[in-house]
Amino acid sequence: MLATIASASRLPSAASRTVLAACPRPSISDCWAKPETPWPYGVTEEMERLADAPPSPEMRSSILAAFLVGAPNTHTAGSSFRSAEQPHLKLAAYVSRLLLLSPGLCAPNVTLHVVHDLNASADELTLLAGSHETRPGFLRVQYHRFPPSDRLLGNDRRWELFLHVLQETEWECAYAVDLSDVVVLRLPPCASLPPKLVAASDGQVKGWLQAVASLTRWNRTLGDDFAAFLTDSRPTLSCSVVGGRRDVFAPALRAVVARMHARARRIEAGGAEGAPDNSSRMERMAHANVLHRPGTDMLLWNDEALRAPALLGFPYGPTSLPPWSTPHLAPGRVCPTHECRHQFVNATRRLYWFGHKTVDSWVADYIGFYRECAPPAAEGKAREKEAAKRGP
Repeated sequence: MLATIASASRLPSAASRTVLAACPRPSISDCWAKPETPWPYGVTEEMERLADAPPSPEMRSSILAAFLVGAPNTHTAGSSFRSAEQPHLKLAAYVSRLLLLSPGLCAPNVTLHVVHDLNASADELTLLAGSHETRPGFLRVQYHRFPPSDRLLGNDRRWELFLHVLQETEWECAYAVDLSDVVVLRLPPCASLPPKLVAASDGQVKGWLQAVASLTRWNRTLGDDFAAFLTDSRPTLSCSVVGGRRDVFAPALRAVVARMHARARRIEAGGAEGAPDNSSRMERMAHANVLHRPGTDMLLWNDEALRAPALLGFPYGPTSLPPWSTPHLAPGRVCPTHECRHQFVNATRRLYWFGHKTVDSWVADYIGFYRECAPPAAEGKAREKEAAKRGP
């Protein structure tokens, strides 16, 4: 049971979450609190309800991450990496970091699945990265090796590998995360999740998405609604975290993978996005290289989110903290000072599930607050220390 998370005595009160008095000027453009509600900017009633939801230790949750070097990766972050000497050491370091900095992985009934294309056994990787099976929750770490392939970029290929893993394992909720720069702060309450796709939110990247749609030639097939999305004010999701309940995530994942493969076949056959039949060999190679341009997964997952409601991150929902821990970059410059950002993380600590590109100080704050990962002896000493401070 997640006793620490459920303990009301350790959660900020509504009063402590209203800190307009601490802002330099009492206006929404300069302060992160909203005067009409007891919540900071970006916090909703749905977030409060999910934060108060009881834990569901009987429900099986899977976290999926990838380390793929088999394709000519041009976007070398998240899940795609350039091949280097001893890449298994790099993979082990990333897994170890994810385990050490993710208090949410100490919740009961969680399995971390890592897919890779290295010539390394599961036993070797477990020895290098550590399994952490002695931690509360008995986290299971499973490595899944697949043959290298250069047909698609690693960031695109990972989705078919995740689908394969999920089809072969038992789970009720699952979340695909970037291995290199995401941490699991608090496991989403699987039994209480609404029927929505769970995804991190991204920043102002629609200009980049427009360029990606053109370079990858997805703009020829994505349709009018997506073309409108690229120029309107609807939020953008980030592929750094995508998941949800089985009845929501599984069909969406199958659809994304099917669209990727159908397009790859068309390009390889010289179809709509490919070179015409009378093209030279060099022209055909140039068209085939469209498959190695980064951004396809971002386009398809954002298109998929237009078909059904999504539960995003800051400032729309609980999935993820502000990228780079910068709530001051949200609309209205909600947190322009260091003091304000410190107040923000204190007031919203229990409300967010994942961190993407989160600064170390914020991660350390979460680890100190959620003690599920602490060994029993360390937890006992911490309680004794707190009792001594309070005095008789």
